[in-house]
Amino acid sequence: MEWKWGSTDAPRAARAGKVKVVSINDGAKPSIECEGSDGARYYATLESCTCPDFNINLKKANPTACKHMVRLAMSLGVLNQDGLTERDKFLKDYQDLESRLAKCAWYYYVLRTPLISDAEYDGLKKQYMIWRTKL
Repeated sequence: MEWKWGSTDAPRAARAGKVKVVSINDGAKPSIECEGSDGARYYATLESCTCPDFNINLKKANPTACKHMVRLAMSLGVLNQDGLTERDKFLKDYQDLESRLAKCAWYYYVLRTPLISDAEYDGLKKQYMIWRTKL
């Protein structure tokens, strides 16, 4: 099961979560059948979809997956509910941790006002070093 589209933006992920699912096949070749707001049925796999949005997106310089494909990817666990791949979620969490550590260090060393205890800071720093090895 391969997802070549990467993460999707938050608005598309939100729309994907509202897609009316008729059926999902999570076998060797996963697919989904959805009902559009106009009552039309769309069939999607992780590679393509029969909806007009996907066909329009294919003509763009950087094509993207449609909400039906995103919904299937979410159902299969390829994307989380925010539309992020596991790797992108890790990178986002890592950047958030890095930012938090920098802010704590700045407050401690520049303003002499700790935001968190030394033990909490050491715990964050340890987590940061572990995550850094996964990059």
